[in-house]
Amino acid sequence: MYIDPLYIVFMIPGLLIGLAATIGLRLTYAYYSRKKNLNNITGGDAANMIIQRYNLPVTVQITGGALSENYNPSNRVVSLSHDIASTPSIAAVAITAHELGHAIQHNSNFFLIAI
Repeated sequence: MYIDPLYIVFMIPGLLIGLAATIGLRLTYAYYSRKKNLNNITGGDAANMIIQRYNLPVTVQITGGALSENYNPSNRVVSLSHDIASTPSIAAVAITAHELGHAIQHNSNFFLIAI
């Protein structure tokens, strides 16, 4: 079996960048998940506020796992982990707002959401 050296040249930087991004994300999440937000709002509370504010036709589903949050545009479901939905941390509100941002983009027919 032959492995092209050029493949290695392009593969290793990509793997290192991906690894650095993953480590950075986990460290940042660990730090901000310990910091309470000023209004003591949980991720679930933030989800309800954003859904009402933008009148979004989405449902919120509580799931297991860590950092497993996502928005599924095919059935308009925002999945939040139990920790994110029930913790009043800066990270919980930020992650919830990020996922509901995808729902806002989908609801407003933002052209890049199709990609």
